[in-house]
Amino acid sequence: MHVIIQDGPKTLQISRRSFLWNRIGIGLALFFSVLKKFSHNSLFLILIATQRDYIKHLNKTIYPAVKTNTFFVSKCKKDSFNSWIDSQQNVSRYLSEFNCFVTPYLLTTTISNASTLCLVTFSIVMRNDLPVHSHFALICLAELVILCYAGHSLKREGQELINTLNRIPILNERCGVGHTLARIVSDCRSSLRVNCEPFFTLCYEYLIALISVITTYFIVLVQIQ
Repeated sequence: MHVIIQDGPKTLQISRRSFLWNRIGIGLALFFSVLKKFSHNSLFLILIATQRDYIKHLNKTIYPAVKTNTFFVSKCKKDSFNSWIDSQQNVSRYLSEFNCFVTPYLLTTTISNASTLCLVTFSIVMRNDLPVHSHFALICLAELVILCYAGHSLKREGQELINTLNRIPILNERCGVGHTLARIVSDCRSSLRVNCEPFFTLCYEYLIALISVITTYFIVLVQIQ
């Protein structure tokens, strides 16, 4: 801040007032930026949580759908089983369309957050202290953790459904129901997750890989410095 004091206290007062309004403007811009991120992420989490609950419901209702009395047979309750298949297909179809829709959002969010973390890392190494705007790094890291948590929870529910399907004895029998369940298992493996094809799947493994890259970047900068 350059303060001119040639004209006396009046110029100094105007400069301070201008500096104060600049600070208020920056604070408001940051507030609305964080608010926008919060609203986008909240919508994303709600949509993921809804589909996760649907998958939980599929996991709970698969046994009654293929079970007659106490034995698994090829002639199961057709109405219940067909209804279960329709529900599973609806979830898979929705997630496929959802992944196509959110791919640009996930790409831009991931790239911007990773770039911010790298820039803060560069500032730490070059200045040998925490930068003034290091809170941006915490916001970006928190956003990545939340998104990856949502994706990982959906992937975990999908894997539990696959494990349940694999435990059904009729899956290994050469009959119509067994072949149908085998195709459903294959479909679940590819669809019940948040994919940003062909780049990554949103889960904890991806978060660990991203943090490893940023850490490697930090180590290289320290060595160069």
